[in-house]
Amino acid sequence: MAKTSSPVKKGEKAVAVALSPAETRDVYASRRFLDGATQKKLGLKVRFDTYYKDPLVAKKNPGLEIDDDFYVPWEPRIGDGPTSARFAIVDYDSTTNTLEEPAKWSVGEKVFLDPQAR
Repeated sequence: MAKTSSPVKKGEKAVAVALSPAETRDVYASRRFLDGATQKKLGLKVRFDTYYKDPLVAKKNPGLEIDDDFYVPWEPRIGDGPTSARFAIVDYDSTTNTLEEPAKWSVGEKVFLDPQAR
């Protein structure tokens, strides 16, 4: 299950860069010319807490199932899940045959929120 994401990790210094939706789309068009850190500051890379639960890897290496330094590229049509034109993250538990509710995209905050607000 996804947790609430935040634009920066603990200990990182937040940089106040507030772009309008139109400005974000304009910057997105030239993102390939920007380094990763600048893309993060501009909101073109969104932090997303991801849990990798391969049972064999988790059993042999406790702690490796969580990646708290995973960034999802922002795209003009990014949505819940997260999903975009290039990827979709699905939270499916094959042992219980359960499809979990996707993380919710907050347009104004540019973060993914836990659908169950845990």
